[in-house]
This record gives sequence, C-alpha cells and structure tokens, in this order.
Amino acid sequence: MKKLRPALKILDGGLSTQLENHHGVDLTKYPKLWTAGLLADAAGRAKLRAAHDAYYAAGASVILSSSYQTSPGTDTAALAASIELALDARDAAAPGAEAWVSCGPYGATLADGSEYRGDYALGEAALREWHGARLAGLLPPDAPRRPDGLAFETLPSMPEVRAILSLLAEPRWREMPAWLSFQCRDGRHLADGTPVADAISACRAAFAARGPARSLLGANCVSPAIVHELLDALLAPAAEGALSGVVLYPNDGGTWNATERCWECVGGERSFADALAGEWAGRIRASGLEAIIGGCCSTDQCTVRALSRALRAGCAGE
Repeated sequence: MKKLRPALKILDGGLSTQLENHHGVDLTKYPKLWTAGLLADAAGRAKLRAAHDAYYAAGASVILSSSYQTSPGTDTAALAASIELALDARDAAAPGAEAWVSCGPYGATLADGSEYRGDYALGEAALREWHGARLAGLLPPDAPRRPDGLAFETLPSMPEVRAILSLLAEPRWREMPAWLSFQCRDGRHLADGTPVADAISACRAAFAARGPARSLLGANCVSPAIVHELLDALLAPAAEGALSGVVLYPNDGGTWNATERCWECVGGERSFADALAGEWAGRIRASGLEAIIGGCCSTDQCTVRALSRALRAGCAGE
C-alpha cells in the first residue's frame, strides 16, 4: 500500500490589506485596513466575495472568513454574511477547497496595536467570555452550513491562549477542527514574553484531551526571519501531546505602526514565498504533519501565486 504524504495546503494572503474598511477609525487620516466593515452592505459583500474567489484562483486551497476584526457587538447579519461569503466561494472553487472562520484576537478590536503586545486589561475569564460570545454569534446553533474549522489568529498572550483552549474543550466545539496561531516577539517568545515552548506544550496537551479533532498550531503576522526557530519549537521531537499540523503565514517582514496605522517595511524584500516556504513545508511534512502555508499582512494574491508555484513544485519533486 502506498503511504500517503501529509497534506499540504496554501492559505490565502493578506485579504485584510486589500479592501476598504468602515470600522469606525478615521479613514481620512489612516490607511484603509481590515474587511469587516465591508459586511454592512451589498456592495461591500460583493467585493469580499470577489476577493475570496481571486485567492482561490491564485492557487489558495484554504481561505479565511472576513470576520477577523468582528466582536460580540457586531451586527448578527454581518457576522452571518462573513461566513456565508466564504462558504459560497469555497463551494464554487475546486474540490478540496476549505473555508475557515477567522477569529481574531481581542486586541484587534481595540485598534491600538495591542494584538502585537498582549498587554490586555482583560484577564483569562473575561477573554474566554468575549471569545465565546463572538464565536456564538459567528456560528449559532441553527447555522445552515458548517465551515471547515476555526482559526484563532494572532494570539499574543498566554491568558488569551488558555481562554481559547478552555472554550475549545466545550462539547459544542470539541470535535470541530481548529488552529491557534501565535503572535511572537521573536522565535522563542509570544508577544507578551511567554516562552513559546510553554504555549506549545499547553496547546498540545489540550489538543490531546480534545481527542481526534484536527488541531493545528503555528504563527501568523510574524517576520519570516523568526519562522525557522519557531518551527524548531513546534516540531520538537520530545514534545508531548496531539498535533495534526502546522500553520504558518508570516507578513513580509514589516512592523506595524499603531499610531499611523500602517505597515512599515524595510528593504521591501518579498522573498519568503520563493526562498523559504518550501523549506518550511518540507520540514513539517517530514515530521508527518499537515502543512498550511500562507501570507498575512502586506502579502497579496501575488504571494499566493508564488507560494502555489513553489510548494506544488516541491510536492512534485518528492
């Protein structure tokens, strides 16, 4: 019997950087970021659907809903639309396409850059309540269709990680595929200073307690320069606990300026898709795990095309 290779999937790029936002910040002063504001009307939703379709056409096999910066107070119709748009695009795409629910960190709704610091005023219990309420709004019990998983993104602090792990242990979410993606200050620490090895250990133990549900770990919106060290921790041979795969979608090496609300890039290099992603995917798959590779802020459909060429070429050569 032929041994099956672990799955390789290409994640959509920085959708949040491509479209206009009406989220309540002064857009005459700040650059246009994020996508949740486009959920408010038909014209905005059409733009979102077109963006989802464009990423699939560029080679993505996984897309994320436009719900990253939503909160428990977001209009329920807008929350539902974010999921339906992603599922409609998935169902129109090639067989095997996936659409995951984007669950951004609490800090993303504060619009002050705290998702890159993790210095929240809320404690673990309040964060669990906040994430639970937002998740219930995104996926009510009577939701007509099921997404492929829950993507908890840009998590900068251990209290927020623990809050989400506790939420995923609930019966309703226990069997649903999920990933937790860290925001890190370097290759060894979360943004709040927690050793990344401690966060990984806590997640793997919680995943083991969940049972057979597809569970992934990784990092997003980090510099490509720190991914190699993060992979050392994620793939540590002595690590205990369950893990289905690794998800990696860095930015292009820039730094978020929370005052000016823009990405500041040095050197303009956009090379990780061609030069590094194949190595990351190879290491993950050699460990017997699923690999989901993509791009976050300051990446786009061009990044996805480059990833598609590089990663699919690597698979063909195995």
